[in-house]
Amino acid sequence: MSTTPPGRRAASLVALVILTIFGGTGGARTARGADARPSWNPATTWALLVGVLEWKNPGLGSFPQAGRVDRVLEKTLLARGVPRTQLTFLEDAAATLDGCRSALVKTADAVPEGGTLLVYYAGHGVRSKGRTWFMPYDADTSDPGKTAWAVDELADALGTRTKGRTVLLFADCCHSGALDAVVTRLDAAGTAAAACLSSASVASQSTGRWTFTEALVSIFGGGGAADTDEDGFVDFAEADGLVHREMRYREEQWTKGARTAAFPSALRLSTVDPAHPRAARVAGPWQIGDFGQIEWRGSWWPGRVLAVEPAKLRVHYVGYGDRGDQWVEATRFRAVPALPFDADANVRVEWKGAWYPAKVLRVDVEFALVHYDDFDASSDEWVPASRLRAKK
Repeated sequence: MSTTPPGRRAASLVALVILTIFGGTGGARTARGADARPSWNPATTWALLVGVLEWKNPGLGSFPQAGRVDRVLEKTLLARGVPRTQLTFLEDAAATLDGCRSALVKTADAVPEGGTLLVYYAGHGVRSKGRTWFMPYDADTSDPGKTAWAVDELADALGTRTKGRTVLLFADCCHSGALDAVVTRLDAAGTAAAACLSSASVASQSTGRWTFTEALVSIFGGGGAADTDEDGFVDFAEADGLVHREMRYREEQWTKGARTAAFPSALRLSTVDPAHPRAARVAGPWQIGDFGQIEWRGSWWPGRVLAVEPAKLRVHYVGYGDRGDQWVEATRFRAVPALPFDADANVRVEWKGAWYPAKVLRVDVEFALVHYDDFDASSDEWVPASRLRAKK
């Protein structure tokens, strides 16, 4: 293990998922008996998945093809029961701007009232002058207004087509919090119940790893990590919590979902696979799966609890391989310390190697929502402790 903490990961991988979830009261039957809470119905789902890891424009850096998790998500949805004839995947060169637009319209128009629309996009995301774009294969960074897929365009395309349907948007990208505005517009239009999850705030960059999409695979694949109430199901609120924890502690990105008043937070997205249940609770302050900090040679490192024994914890160092996992005394594990700043504090914030004057608007333990002194509110973002210092 290095003697210095890992640096910020600033690559810009985007994965956007738009899901229209069946909002009926189909009762999932389990050993606990019948339950009438609303559940997603894969059989009534029409899906468009767009994965772009390489681009025609050399100004957009490619991502590795090996280990791409967008295809794992595709397999997960098919395994859940989304019909193969109702799922389309546009990959790399096939995912042009025109191709994405036309496929979205075609797929959305095929969904009957009460059915499900699912659209997933993976690639680059950019933001300029208060607007955010997702970059198709033929996008030109010098002119995103004409060559890229604007996030606000999604609301235009889906507005009338989602009447009588429920819309869920997931985004794993730089500036992915821009999806909040799409939910707001759909709410104002009153045509659909809508919600979104994203990997970062609207002004923040994201990493080049698949952490967010891996969380989706766990959620829709029946993994128990999200099942915090241990009822055997993963609902939207629990999915939001899992994404928030994974991105916060593994990627130093703050995120929180948004939904319209008509969207049920208790909407079930999956039944937990009995082979992958949530870890049973144990005695003591620390539970399996908890994130915190591990003391190692006088420094504190981000980590996660893997197992618990009296006075000892088996821990994993976030950002490092499994070979570094070890048993430590419980006293060497602590909660992430709160920031030494309050709202209205004047600070300096690191961005791309430079430090900018800013004011703290809100504090959430080790994250702060900041407003940059010399920029408008569109640049406000949540930043971790590693990017903050007192203003001198």
